[in-house]
Amino acid sequence: VSDSATTAGNYANGFAGISCTGVGEDIVSGSVATKIVTRVTDGMPLSAATAKSLDEMKPYDGFAGIIGISSNGDIYHADTHPYMVWALHDGEAEVFE
Repeated sequence: VSDSATTAGNYANGFAGISCTGVGEDIVSGSVATKIVTRVTDGMPLSAATAKSLDEMKPYDGFAGIIGISSNGDIYHADTHPYMVWALHDGEAEVFE
């Protein structure tokens, strides 16, 4: 994250793994990845944990996108910006023109 190549905004344990992109200051100061993983560890579904954590960025107009996976294999993505893009490789190839 950020305009410098830093490994930040990522966190994983035995319950979930999260990778963030966006404005590094917003992601790191808000502990976004850590909050999501902690909430999943405490039993919250990945989608709900992500929604709550990104919602907490609203007061300071935080900019972040996340891709996460739970130990159950649930994959989830969300962002605070309408134009954040992401990709998932499922073994199939599709070319968009």
